[in-house]
Amino acid sequence: MHCDAVLLNGNCIVNESMLTGESVPVTKTALPSNDKLYNVKEHGNHTLFCGTKIIQTRYYGDEHVLAVVIRTGYLTSKGQLVRSIIYPPPADFKFDQDSYKFIMILTGISLCGFIYTIFSKYSRQIAPFDILIKALDLVTIAIPPALPAAMTVGKLYALNRLKKKNIYCINSRVINVSGSVDCVCFDKTGTLTEDGLDMWGVVPIEDHRIEKPIKDINTMAKDSLLFQGMLTCHSLTLIDNELCGDPLDIKEEAVLFPREWCVYEQGRSKGGARWARPTPESFWLTPE
Repeated sequence: MHCDAVLLNGNCIVNESMLTGESVPVTKTALPSNDKLYNVKEHGNHTLFCGTKIIQTRYYGDEHVLAVVIRTGYLTSKGQLVRSIIYPPPADFKFDQDSYKFIMILTGISLCGFIYTIFSKYSRQIAPFDILIKALDLVTIAIPPALPAAMTVGKLYALNRLKKKNIYCINSRVINVSGSVDCVCFDKTGTLTEDGLDMWGVVPIEDHRIEKPIKDINTMAKDSLLFQGMLTCHSLTLIDNELCGDPLDIKEEAVLFPREWCVYEQGRSKGGARWARPTPESFWLTPE
């Protein structure tokens, strides 16, 4: 996709790993017909975002896949991402704030010394030029002019030390901040741990009471609402006759489908369609 578009007819399976980092295909549906104003966040399931890849499209009856372009260029989701990388917002680190406060304190002290020096020298009838030289000399002592250069040399030395450890830093301002880090938090599992989840069992609820867990799903009754819900309430789709979707749903249906159930999909696919909607009637689960 080279633009952001809203789905009007048809459906599609989209790979949004470029934007979200998730490799699981996402099902996009058509925008419902109502009086509500379109909102990107609220109607994200009906929007094809720039930078995503359409894996498969489907349409039903004579209504071909159709979408309307809403944003292009830097106004798209991908464009905003690229713009945030090229022009990152300025980060105001606490270390820099403390440095400015330190300079302000030194400035206040030097100003007091400057005024005191002028009055004390003037009372002893010293030449005005000599008074000015002594007062400015006090300012240069209170605020070292070589302080910025010394800090720059320290950052360059830190960059060279990091480079020897094969650590490359493009922003020297963050070195002082990273030196005080004592805890690192990761936002999700799968980065350092096992990827995905396993199907452990099902905990049914009867008459507002939690029943005993069922670890063997094949022992559940076929006519139970819980069993039927597990068969139908998922985000799986068929791509080249293979189930694709959430990994947990795939593991769950892998336990159920081999029993005597299979997935049938309605609708026609048109590989050349550029615009893409799934409907509730897209997938049927029937006993063989």
